[in-house]
Amino acid sequence: MWNPDLFYLELFEMTNKIITSQFVIWLKIVWIKFEAPCNGQKGASKCKVLIIFIFARYARYAFS
Repeated sequence: MWNPDLFYLELFEMTNKIITSQFVIWLKIVWIKFEAPCNGQKGASKCKVLIIFIFARYARYAFS
């Protein structure tokens, strides 16, 4: 079973390791850009989680 708490903890730990402020700015841009289409849908939270998941996978490879 998928554990969201564990996922968010892992994401938080991974983000803590990244010190670049540019990365944080980029994350905010990505989040804002994708947040709008997600809002107003029935599965808005699932939509956001999917975005975070894709982003986290990219970040793991890009910044490892």
